[in-house]
Amino acid sequence: MNTWIQFISANIKWIMLSAGLLTCSMIFAVFAPETVLISMFGEALTQPLAQVIVRSWGFLIFLVGALLVLRLTR
Repeated sequence: MNTWIQFISANIKWIMLSAGLLTCSMIFAVFAPETVLISMFGEALTQPLAQVIVRSWGFLIFLVGALLVLRLTR
């Protein structure tokens, strides 16, 4: 158990950077909301309001990942 804690402590910057970059991949939802809904939830919503909500949701998740990456690279 102690070795895992030491490993995480030594590599926390790279772990958080990879998590931030993975979170940034949600920018895909801005450009293809139907594809993201099908791949994540197995459902497709066809209403225009649903597409707006999915796009804004994807952009907000992207912003959280971008802020994490920017914070770690400073």
